[in-house]
Amino acid sequence: MEDTQELAGNGMIVHKSYISSRTAEKLRRLGHRCVWNKGEILFPTSDTEKTAIFIEEGGVKVSLLSASGAEKIIGFAYPGTLFGETSLLVEAAASVPQVDLVATAVSGRVVAYHVPKGPFLELLRTDHDFAYEIAIISSIKIRGLLAQIQLLSFSKSQAMVGKTLLALLEGLVISDSTKVLTDLTQEDLGHFTAQTRMTISRALKALTKEGAIKIRRKRVSILNEERLRAMAE
Repeated sequence: MEDTQELAGNGMIVHKSYISSRTAEKLRRLGHRCVWNKGEILFPTSDTEKTAIFIEEGGVKVSLLSASGAEKIIGFAYPGTLFGETSLLVEAAASVPQVDLVATAVSGRVVAYHVPKGPFLELLRTDHDFAYEIAIISSIKIRGLLAQIQLLSFSKSQAMVGKTLLALLEGLVISDSTKVLTDLTQEDLGHFTAQTRMTISRALKALTKEGAIKIRRKRVSILNEERLRAMAE
């Protein structure tokens, strides 16, 4: 069994979780084989608490759909991937209707198996090898989601720091082209944004790397205000 995930630069997860041939055969026996064409939905929102999906062929886009209809792509899954199994394990999932998991075919042809909740849970209870492999797959997915959360949190902190610098800049009377904030410490920015010093440091490094600002001691020079505004959005 080879279970890996890659976190793309945009925060999306590319699932490359290849389960063992023995477990794959068990999933085929439990589920029913279906074929979808590009653009068709494999994982209807009404069925997310009833089945898991095992992909045998093709590529799938996995998204979260909010109550307002807004879509957030959270990753892509490819042959050998099992997903939706966590919804079978959490009985309370049906009581959280704000978002739905949606899986859409993105390749010309997708072959996958719908695995019903009842047989899936029964096999977990009676087959220790199967249960162990599913546990490993789920733990890897959780690590990937945590990485997503950390990335999103950092992006938010970077934007907050950028907005704070712009707000401080607007309070200055600029007499020349040099825009410098003096006597400004990371601790000050932490108070303004309610972020830790470590988070502030990482955000400032990112803004510096992009050429938006330059830092020297307690002086923050705004080198590219337009770029800073873009990163603060």
